[in-house]
Amino acid sequence: MPTFYAMEAVMKDALLKLFVLMTTIFTISTCRAETYFCAAEKSTGFRFRSNWEQGNFTVENLKYIFRSVKKGEKDTLGMPITAPFIVYRSGESDFIDRRFNSCSTNSLGNLVYCDTFGRDFVFNKEQLLFQSVEKFGYVLQHDKNLKSDVTITIGKCSKID
Repeated sequence: MPTFYAMEAVMKDALLKLFVLMTTIFTISTCRAETYFCAAEKSTGFRFRSNWEQGNFTVENLKYIFRSVKKGEKDTLGMPITAPFIVYRSGESDFIDRRFNSCSTNSLGNLVYCDTFGRDFVFNKEQLLFQSVEKFGYVLQHDKNLKSDVTITIGKCSKID
């Protein structure tokens, strides 16, 4: 028959193994990359042809992958990605928004806001909605090579497991 001290050692060992298992499960579940498929539903704004025109934009093929960055991940230029999230067009491997130099979440962790010079991307992880704003086309009209559409695009996302 095992002694009290032998049973205590077995119990401590079992508790330690349980603790390690639970910690591993928690770490894996919290470190797993979040990935979302996002499809634009509407887009409106201004475009320049011979002059500035207000109008709506076609969004039927405007689909994105929005995901958290993996530890040590680099962009297509081999540079470390420092933002916590990246966005790229579905079907393409190049990050369209590697320019995002700042991504942060609100205090509840449900809104992700990424901004860069000329573009904002906001994503609601609870409601699975996004909006993207291209905002500098009009003010750059002094240089015809820099002119671009000024748009706000909205859409819905679904989580990819």
